[in-house]
Amino acid sequence: MLRVLHTSDWHLGHNLFHQDRRYEHSQFLDWLLALLTTHQIDALIIAGDIFDTVAPSNYALTLYYDFLRRLVSDTSCRQAVIIGGNHDSAASLHAPRELLKVFNVHVVGSPDLEQPANDLILLHDPDGNPCGMVAAVPFLRERDMRRAHAGESYADKNRAYLQGVAAHYAQACSLARERIAQLSGRADGLPLIATGHLFAAGGEVSDGEREVSVGTLGGISAFSIAAGFDYLALGHLHKPQTVAGPDPIRYSGSPIPLSFSEAGSKKTVTLLHFDDRMKSPDITEIPVPLWQPMKILRGDWPVIETFFAGRDGTEDLLWLEIQLETDILGAGVQERVAELAAGKACDVLATRNYQRLLPRLMDGGDESTELLSVLTPQEVFARRLDLVEELTGEEREAVVARYRQVVDAATVAMEGAVDED
Repeated sequence: MLRVLHTSDWHLGHNLFHQDRRYEHSQFLDWLLALLTTHQIDALIIAGDIFDTVAPSNYALTLYYDFLRRLVSDTSCRQAVIIGGNHDSAASLHAPRELLKVFNVHVVGSPDLEQPANDLILLHDPDGNPCGMVAAVPFLRERDMRRAHAGESYADKNRAYLQGVAAHYAQACSLARERIAQLSGRADGLPLIATGHLFAAGGEVSDGEREVSVGTLGGISAFSIAAGFDYLALGHLHKPQTVAGPDPIRYSGSPIPLSFSEAGSKKTVTLLHFDDRMKSPDITEIPVPLWQPMKILRGDWPVIETFFAGRDGTEDLLWLEIQLETDILGAGVQERVAELAAGKACDVLATRNYQRLLPRLMDGGDESTELLSVLTPQEVFARRLDLVEELTGEEREAVVARYRQVVDAATVAMEGAVDED
């Protein structure tokens, strides 16, 4: 029997506008530690994006290491597998890796391309007997999955990347099944779990998600990476969900809402239960409590005024994003909102004029009502290209590819600066 808890996308150190999230994260980690003991969890899997940036704050690092200390000393969970996500610095995660391994906390921040068998983690039962295996696959960057060739098109680059990702998972599965056969006498003698931090085709996103990497990671087919595994534990998408594929493929989702678009959405961790007679696990979603209420309030001035009039200030503190439906920018909006919210147990983190701002800024003049503030930089870039009629399809691909190369180079530079520190 094997009981595994799958979680991801903690984003320790995250700020929502001017508010840090340390209280919510602290409460979540306390709750998670208690849950591990209550459900007698054998292994914990954290599927990437432990931190919100490659240079996490001191308080984010303190939360992480204090959690690991308490995991080892205060719970019945015997082992943990932690992979790097696109927001994490692999070098920073790896710095204490050998020390953590002594306590059965296994960290894989980047793939071991020279000795991929090193990324296979054998799980043990209380008596020390093998009871499962994890193929720990972290976020796979484009530079790790393919070689650059002069003159190749963006489509060629993307195709090579996707083929590299599929080949990496196939190799991990083959090596794992071979090792399981050596241990148990049968290739399917132990449950085999794979991890990943990626954007699987068919996954549902929210505004809190950022672009995963250079290339169209959204095009990764679950069928190309999940074959041969008994469960694929994914991170990156913040909404808990199951993705169609040959075996159970699941995003556990983030434990707290990371943007106002996630306000009111369900947050969970995923419990896997393998028994001796089951190849596929019994899967249970465990709801995560909400420690900070959030809400998007959208409407014209009468709607906004009515909402605040209905509060007496004794309620739990509510974080608000106000989307004001008006075509008039005007002055004094912030001051008027502040007057309405005074004494109403509301912290208004953002006030937006919900109008056709994007087309006006870009001189597009269409009927879109997208908010510029909720679009990612990549989406804004794509919208701007939509207005350039002179671009051919190939020229557009070249421009997008170049833009993504610049973004990737900036990300690598940030990680390099963190690694030097």
